[in-house]
Amino acid sequence: MARLGANPYTQCIVAQWRPARLNAATLEPAADWIDGYRRFWEHSFDALDRHLTSNPKGATND
Repeated sequence: MARLGANPYTQCIVAQWRPARLNAATLEPAADWIDGYRRFWEHSFDALDRHLTSNPKGATND
């Protein structure tokens, strides 16, 4: 995974209140990396679903 360049959020302290703000631009590389795995797993589960629905219980292709 690519390293995040900048801090993805900022926080300041004002008395007992600590407002924070996410910087979405710094999260984009992580989101892209996660999206690649999402596509991989969707494809894998779709293939598993096709296999399970096309083969009756206990049948094999051997």
